[in-house]
Formats: sequence, C-alpha cells, structure tokens
Amino acid sequence: MNKPTIIINGKEIEMPRMKAKLWSTVSKLVEDSKGKMKDDTVEKYCEVIAVAFGVEKEEVVENLYLDEVLPKYTEVLETLTDMLYANFNKKNETAEATEQA
Repeated sequence: MNKPTIIINGKEIEMPRMKAKLWSTVSKLVEDSKGKMKDDTVEKYCEVIAVAFGVEKEEVVENLYLDEVLPKYTEVLETLTDMLYANFNKKNETAEATEQA
C-alpha cells in the first residue's frame, strides 16, 4: 500500500502510521456535517489532513491549494479504510485458521 505524501513548506512528508486520533477526527467531521457541505467543511478537511500527517492545520491551510484539499482528504480516508480492512481481514483469517485446526 502506497503511503500518501504532502508538501509542507517545500518539504515532502510521508503519512506516518495512523493513530486513533485520526479516526476520531474523521468520525467527528462526518457526524457534524451529516453529509452536507458547510462553511467550515474545507477547514475540517484540512484538520483531518493535518492529523494524518502530524502537522499543524495552519500548515495544511497555507500549503495546499483549494483544489488539492478534497483529493488529499479522500486519499487519507482511502488509506485509513484500507488499513482498517487489512487488519480486520488478517484477524478474520487468523480466527478461521484457528477454528479449522
């Protein structure tokens, strides 16, 4: 799985291993927005991106162009989802193997 990268102040940063804070930040955004774009939605997307990359939200706001925010947010969510499903699948395979033994 390729790790997303972001350019902050001219430096390329690779998304580190995800922490639980990312999931809670995404969950809060989804709950607050209820699927509708609001005035602060782009700012909240930037917050999710910042948490994912371990940088300050202001750095994301200052370094990403508006048309880059949604694709980067989507990339972060896809990576998060892939990681979660990979771990769930691994646990299910282990449990099935144990049951068959």
